[in-house]
Amino acid sequence: MSPTSHKSHSSSTHWCNLVHFSALPYDQQHHIFHLDHLTEPSSYKEAATSPHWIQAMQVELNALKANNTWTEVDLPPEKKLSVLNGYTR
Repeated sequence: MSPTSHKSHSSSTHWCNLVHFSALPYDQQHHIFHLDHLTEPSSYKEAATSPHWIQAMQVELNALKANNTWTEVDLPPEKKLSVLNGYTR
């Protein structure tokens, strides 16, 4: 049985098999089920097509700015931005 199986009486240690959701209203069960199947994008290009991930990225950037994690500056004219596998160098 796969670790993401939702069958009852499973010997799997997946968290969905350790918690009983039957007492929750259907809409909450539905949301929890979809959270379990949420996957992270493998690149910025993939993330940029999803409103959910666009919002998540904006929240992260806002937090980094609010915490003064870095200061944004312009790239010097003699430098070129290089991107490899979705990461800037």
